[in-house]
Amino acid sequence: MNDQQPAVARFDHTLDAWVLSSYDDVSRGLREPELAISDTGPGADHAHLAVREAGADFAHARLGEWRYRMEQSAMAMAARLVPDQPVDLFRSFAAPWALEVACAVTEVDRAQGERLARIAGEVFLAAATATGPGADSHALDAAAELARNLPPAPMAVQGFVALSHTLPHFLASAWLTLISNPEAELHLHANLGIMPVAVEEMLRLASPSRAVFRKAVAPVTIGAATISRGDSVILLLAAANRDPGRFAHPDRLDFARGGNGHLAFGKGAHACAGAHLIRLATSIATGALLASTSAIELAGEVGWVGGFAIRAPGALPVILRR
Repeated sequence: MNDQQPAVARFDHTLDAWVLSSYDDVSRGLREPELAISDTGPGADHAHLAVREAGADFAHARLGEWRYRMEQSAMAMAARLVPDQPVDLFRSFAAPWALEVACAVTEVDRAQGERLARIAGEVFLAAATATGPGADSHALDAAAELARNLPPAPMAVQGFVALSHTLPHFLASAWLTLISNPEAELHLHANLGIMPVAVEEMLRLASPSRAVFRKAVAPVTIGAATISRGDSVILLLAAANRDPGRFAHPDRLDFARGGNGHLAFGKGAHACAGAHLIRLATSIATGALLASTSAIELAGEVGWVGGFAIRAPGALPVILRR
């Protein structure tokens, strides 16, 4: 490991919150039961956990069913990409394919999928630009509108937002990271069998989720932070995933890391319920893209969306070689 010292927890007076950024502190914060996801207290946390567990069971049981449809649509979409001229991988592949996945998983009619995706975009952008717990009234109204239009299922709103927006932005971020590391791209091109390991490393380095928010429901000490009841806490996932005290050469895309223990999906009781599905989708889409090309070159300026909590490419211009 590097000799650099990990970042020390601090209280940010501008954000009015404790900020934890080292791997150990963030990992502990994610698992700490005294840090709730909602400022309404542990009761809301318990309700959320019950729904989250049901959603995780639902998703895991149907992965095999969804896999075939995802593979077929990903291969068809990759084959339609025009080589040797600029193409936006986000708009031409990641976004439309992820919407197909979102509609299949939530059983939404594809004809209304685009309309619901626009509503889901309001929820996503509110979460992306948030600097503390809770959502603004506009985002809550959009989420309620989604709930009225989605078929009843555990975590339907969260799942549709994640698959129609978070997933394509992560794909664009992962592919940008891959393109920016030509040796790693060539290695993965020639060894698609290591895709599961590659996905974990891309999650560590390219996840669009930069921060999550918690509220202390009781006093707790994490590292150098002496947190009082009622304090807000910000856990910087992106910083933890690049902590030199945990990852040697943390800014390097290194598929030899194996199971690297990243925090992209969180940890503990509130870990992402759809992690298996996101891993599967990323593996399928990236595999289809690489199998249909011999090389991918950046062809223009990358467009970015999001803010403090989530940030990722919203435009990824490339030239594909075949």
